[in-house]
Amino acid sequence: SGELVRLSATDGKRLIWVAFAQGAKSGLRYDPAREQGVEASLAYSASGRAWAATLADDHALALIAARDLTPPDGAAAGERLSMERASAILARTRAAGHAEAVDCFLAGMAAIAVALPSAGPAPGCLSIAGPAARLTPARRAVGVLILAVLALALLASSAAASAPPASETARAQAAVNPARCATLTTRARALARAITRQRRIAATAPRREARRAAARSVKRL
Repeated sequence: SGELVRLSATDGKRLIWVAFAQGAKSGLRYDPAREQGVEASLAYSASGRAWAATLADDHALALIAARDLTPPDGAAAGERLSMERASAILARTRAAGHAEAVDCFLAGMAAIAVALPSAGPAPGCLSIAGPAARLTPARRAVGVLILAVLALALLASSAAASAPPASETARAQAAVNPARCATLTTRARALARAITRQRRIAATAPRREARRAAARSVKRL
């Protein structure tokens, strides 16, 4: 992604940032060191929104209300949420399958997050964060697909590691279950193709906009 990638995990009724990898090698970048081990805001962070969206609506809103709706220090002015807006954000997050947060956690920062696959409330989330000027809507769309692939990979590895087979042979067979591998491979390939398409769109968008601007200029002459 070329940006910050973070893993968060649940701890009872909280979501905690537990690990990160910094992909930005130079220039402006977001440093999350002071937030490691800290509870993610369910109302204002992308990770918190993604996780809250996996809960029953009443439960999620109760957790958000219990933590106050005061924006984090450094959030852009005017970003304070009402419970109605928080509910609408959760509804959009569920419909989209991922969460976004732009300027509301920290002015000038954008983030996207997906919940780790689970039959019930998610056990955690993966997120990408970076300067909003660089993490544009087109790049965020690509980032969502990258996170989805990473989430599937984590699901596959954790399933293999937690299986309790009776022998090493059984362990190996469980790890390479044909049906599960085929499903994950199909989904990963579909996501990879979607990532390629989104990257092409992101790469050609500036040229298309330049052509449109030129056409508009010609019409005004």
